[in-house]
Amino acid sequence: MGKTNDNFRFLQVVFILLSRFYMPRYDVRIQILKYQIKMLRDRIDDPRIITEKEERTELMRLGALIDHDISDVMLVVKPKTYRTWQRKKAGKKPKRKGGRPETEAGTIQLILKLVTENLGWGYKRIFGEHCHPIENANEV
Repeated sequence: MGKTNDNFRFLQVVFILLSRFYMPRYDVRIQILKYQIKMLRDRIDDPRIITEKEERTELMRLGALIDHDISDVMLVVKPKTYRTWQRKKAGKKPKRKGGRPETEAGTIQLILKLVTENLGWGYKRIFGEHCHPIENANEV
C-alpha cells in the first residue's frame, strides 16, 4: 500500500507541475481566440447571426461538456439564445413574451363597425362607446 500511495502522490505532483506550465498557455490561447472573434464581430453590420441546425447542435454538445456554463465563452450567439435552445431541447414551454396581450377579433370588428358607421366620431368617442355601450346607447 505504501508504494501505491507514493506513486499516486508522485503523479499528483507531476500533474500539478504540468498544469502550472500548460494552463496559462491554454488560457492565453483561449483569450487570443476570443479576441479574434470580437474583432470579426465588430466588423459585421448585422448583430444577429442566424445559426443552422447543425451549428446549434454542435454548440449544445460542446456546452454540455462544460455543464452549459457558457456565459463567458458564448460570443457568436447570445447566452439568452443558448438558454432558449436548452429549454426547447428539454421540451419546456418557451417563455411568454411580455407586453400587452393581443386585442380580440370581436373587439376589433366592433371598433371597425363603429368607425365605418359613425365617420364623425373620434377615438375618444369610440373608446367611450366600447367601454360603456349601455350608458351611451341612448345618445346614438
